[in-house]
Order: sequence, then C-alpha cells, then structure tokens
Amino acid sequence: MTSMNLTQRTSSGNSQERAILPTDSYRMRCIESKLEDDTFAAPNKDGGLPQKIALTFEVTTLTEEQQEIASAVEEDWDTVRIWHRFNPYYGDVRAGGPSKFKEFLDNLVSWGLLTLDLEAFDPVCLVGIELRCSVLEYTKTMGANAGQPGNKIAGFAPVRAVKKGKNVPQPAAPVVQEPDALEWDKPADMSSAEYRFFQRYEHVIGGRDWSKVQAFLKSNPKKPTTPEEWNAAAESVRTVVAGSVAEEDLPF
Repeated sequence: MTSMNLTQRTSSGNSQERAILPTDSYRMRCIESKLEDDTFAAPNKDGGLPQKIALTFEVTTLTEEQQEIASAVEEDWDTVRIWHRFNPYYGDVRAGGPSKFKEFLDNLVSWGLLTLDLEAFDPVCLVGIELRCSVLEYTKTMGANAGQPGNKIAGFAPVRAVKKGKNVPQPAAPVVQEPDALEWDKPADMSSAEYRFFQRYEHVIGGRDWSKVQAFLKSNPKKPTTPEEWNAAAESVRTVVAGSVAEEDLPF
C-alpha cells in the first residue's frame, strides 16, 4: 500500500502536459549531454554567457509502487525527462571539498561507469549511463515558469551496489551495499523499510542517521520501529519538500 503524497496532484488526462514526478528515487538514463549557455547567469566580461554542462535524464524503469501510482493519476512516468546542469569545473572549491561536477565524475569512475581522461573529456561520454536518481518535486522560482511545479535531481547513486575487489576503485563518497534479497518496492520487514527510506531520501535530508531526519523535519519524532512508521516518516519528508523547497535551496 503506497503512502506517496498525491495531495494537490490531479490527473492530467492530457498527453501534452508533462508529468511531474513525486519526490522519490527513480532509475534513469542520461540520453543527452552537452555544453550550453547559462541563460540565468550574468554575462561574462566579454559579454558572453557562462556555459554549463546540461544532462537530460529519462526514466527507464518504474517500481511496481511507482507504476501503480502513475496509473492511478493517469500519467506516463516512464517517459519523464529531467534536465540537470553542472558548472563544468573539475576541482576543489574555496568552501572546501570537491566541486559538484568533480564529485559526480569521480563517483561514476568509482562505480565502474566511466573511464575519465580529463584532457580528452567530451560531455557525450556521459550518454547512456544509468543511475538511481533522487528526484525532488518543487515549485519553480525563476524564469517564465515561476510558480509552476517541477522536478530537480538532488543526488545520484549506482543502480547496483559496488562490490569491493582488487580491480574496483573505491568510491569518493560512501556507497551503501544493497541487500541481495531486498525487493525495492516491497519492504516486507523493518530493516528493509529503513534501508529503502534512507536509500531514497539520504540526499534530501543530508545523511543516513535518524538525527538528520529530525533536523530536516524540525521536530523530534521517535525513530520508526515498523514498516508502517517508516512509510509515515517518508510521507512527512515528502510533505516538507513539496511545501518548502525553493529552487535556490536545492543542494546542487
């Protein structure tokens, strides 16, 4: 039984409308990667616009739970595309740590999805890579579509767990090993429900510890002890995201 928040979501019944995905984790593939002008940025000294790497991700496979919800609202989620942009700077930032683009590429390398040659790097090499993407539903605050609902990708993870071995580079960020017997869309027990919760919302709440959930919700609920309570916690996170996430607050 799903607990996704469909409040204020209506059936489009119109193939011309682009479906908006509820906040969740989706399996997606990069179908386009290119450099393009950042039309929201101020011009450079020479009058030109700075460029960003623009990636287009498309949903490839829905879980049974997601497919049921999509059918209920009469939307085609398995064709939804989401655009994600990076400042094409590979290096460390003044605030400390790697740039978002460096972190992304280094993780792809550590997950065995990319062989990186910086001197010969071409954005097209990212086309075809499939990832599990943490997608946020939010309200746009910029441009002609301000006030309209939209989707943003808040984080990436490998589709399959990375196995340790002599010839497998270790990830730049921790990767949680997915239990072999876990069915993603059917949390039959407490441990599976907890795993699914943090796998889906780690990038939204900022970690895999219950204290991160409390900080995100700005309250002190007790840690769930049943699958139903984990579903209720997920509902609370989605409610906060749907009601308060602004474009400038997204973590990228």
